[in-house]
Amino acid sequence: MQMSFIGAVGSLMADSGLREIHELIFAPNSVDQMLSGKAVDRAMRGYFLVDAVLNSIIFESALSPDEQSKIDSLFNGGQVTLDEICDAQILHQIAEKVEDEKNKTKDQRTASLWIMFMDMIDILKRFVKAERTGNWELHLKTVADMLPYFSASGHNLYAKSAYIYLQNMLKLPESHPDVHSQFL
Repeated sequence: MQMSFIGAVGSLMADSGLREIHELIFAPNSVDQMLSGKAVDRAMRGYFLVDAVLNSIIFESALSPDEQSKIDSLFNGGQVTLDEICDAQILHQIAEKVEDEKNKTKDQRTASLWIMFMDMIDILKRFVKAERTGNWELHLKTVADMLPYFSASGHNLYAKSAYIYLQNMLKLPESHPDVHSQFL
C-alpha cells in the first residue's frame, strides 16, 4: 500500500517540477523508479526533503521575527520537557498561522498543487508512523485518507482493495472483537 501511495504521489505530481528537483539529488534513472513507487526508501527520502523545504518556506512567510525568536527561546532555554513544548501557546498560534498561510495560497494553481503534495506527504508520514508504532486506529485513518489519491492517480485496483480492506477492518470490533482488541 505504501509503494502504491508513493507511486500515486509521483503520478499526481507529474509535470510539476518534482522530477527536476529530484534529478538535482538523484540519478535520472533512479528518479523514474522513485516516482513510480518502486524505490520506496529513496522516494521517501526525496519526498521528505522537498516537503521540508516547502514547510520552511511557508513557516518563513507566516512567522514574524518576534515569533521566530519566541520559538528559538523555547527550544534554546535549556532542559525542556515534551509536555512543556506541546503545551506552549506559541506553537498553537504558529500552527494556526501556517494553516492560514496555506489557505491564502490555495487560490493559486501552482501553490495549491504543492500544498496538495504536502498533504500527501503528511499522510505518508502518518502511515509510516502507524506501521512502525503499531497504532491500529492511525493505520485505518491513513488508509482512509489515501483512498481519494489512489482514485485520482488511476491506481484503481488499490483504491478498490483498500476500500474493501477498510470496510472489513471497520467491522472487526463486531465480527471479531478478540482480534480487534489484539490490534489495539
